[in-house]
Amino acid sequence: MSVLVAQKDYLISTAIGNMRVHTALVRDFDVEDIVHNQAMSQGRLIQFLNIGQKIDETIQMPVESLPTVFVNNGSE
Repeated sequence: MSVLVAQKDYLISTAIGNMRVHTALVRDFDVEDIVHNQAMSQGRLIQFLNIGQKIDETIQMPVESLPTVFVNNGSE
C-alpha cells in the first residue's frame, strides 16, 4: 500500500459551487491504489454530471467564478 508523504488542498469557486482540489504526494503506489482511485474518480464524475444537469445556464455568475465543463449542452 502507498504511504502519504505530503498533501495540499485548494478551494476553487465554479458555476456548480465551491470545489476542493486535493493533491497528495505518495510513495509505494501500487495496482490496488490505481484501481481504488479509478473507482473513486468514476463515481465523482457521475455525481458531477448529475449536478451539472441541474445548472441554470442563464444565471449570471460572478466574474471570478470559473465556467463548468459539467453542463449538459447536448454536444458530446
